[in-house]
Amino acid sequence: MIDVLFDQKNHGGIITLNRPQALNSLSHAMILAIRNQLLKWREDPKIKFIILKSSDDRAFCAGGDLKELYALHQQKRITELEKFFKDEYELNKLIFNYPKPYISLIHGINMGGGMGVSIHGAFRIVSEKATLAMPEVHIGLFPDAAAAHFFCQCPGALGLFLSLTGYYMNSADALYAGIATHYVPRENFDLLAETLVNAPLSDDFREVVYEVIEMFSTGEPPVLSEVAQHRDLIEKVFSQGLDDVLTEMMLTKNSWLKNVGRKLAEASPFSLKITFKMIKESYGKSFEDIFQQDLKLAQYFSMKPDFYEGIRAALIDRDSNPAWQFSSVDEVPDVVVSKAFKG
Repeated sequence: MIDVLFDQKNHGGIITLNRPQALNSLSHAMILAIRNQLLKWREDPKIKFIILKSSDDRAFCAGGDLKELYALHQQKRITELEKFFKDEYELNKLIFNYPKPYISLIHGINMGGGMGVSIHGAFRIVSEKATLAMPEVHIGLFPDAAAAHFFCQCPGALGLFLSLTGYYMNSADALYAGIATHYVPRENFDLLAETLVNAPLSDDFREVVYEVIEMFSTGEPPVLSEVAQHRDLIEKVFSQGLDDVLTEMMLTKNSWLKNVGRKLAEASPFSLKITFKMIKESYGKSFEDIFQQDLKLAQYFSMKPDFYEGIRAALIDRDSNPAWQFSSVDEVPDVVVSKAFKG
């Protein structure tokens, strides 16, 4: 089976993630293949837009291939491990700067690296069963793939909330936070793509793409946004320092926030402390600055035990019991955090 498929239909370039056995987790080979094809289509005057979609309704993309990264570390192939991150982030950068409309049709799970190859595009279309998250703090990493850029576009403290908790957004949450741009029912994805492919060419095809997507995006998701309902509470709690955030999440009497807090308590303290600083200092930064920052942080994390312990607990032994390097954020030395950002 080919893990990623490329097709050209009239003036559309179609990318289909096709690795259902791994919920479309992005291998290094897939990352390179997508980047190379996007570079070719960028220079092809016949291609007017790109569509990224999944062949599997369970998942759009579950993220980068963590098992591959774990194996590289175990085999001490550090250069290849670092190149994986660099090539992934270069792909995110290419998508962010892509000169042609880039459209992601998101249905099912979309996490981590999957967010990187979709949310940086111009059009992020979610279905009624889309689930989006950057849960890296739970595997001893940080919200990477330039996630700080789109989290800092979220209103108020939502970006900090989403990055620290790894909260699983439904389609209504994603639209409310500005992570998604449009809602279209899954049953209309194929017709939307077909309409775009057959749309008449014009001098400003981006406008044509926008009009077609708007035509299909006429309703509301059949789910409620819990994030919107608890927005005032999120602002109150996440406008404080990290210690106060964690304390309030633990002591809150609000059942929804308490449930979110239980998951937060399982995250890597090392990841939480660096993520808090990263998001707080990313407001106003350019994509390029965040891209460079992520390269430094990824290299730093790739040398630390929490990342591999998080993968082990979640995907290798599956015991859901990671032994983090530090037992609380108070134990994480400030000098360790500062060093991470210096590279």
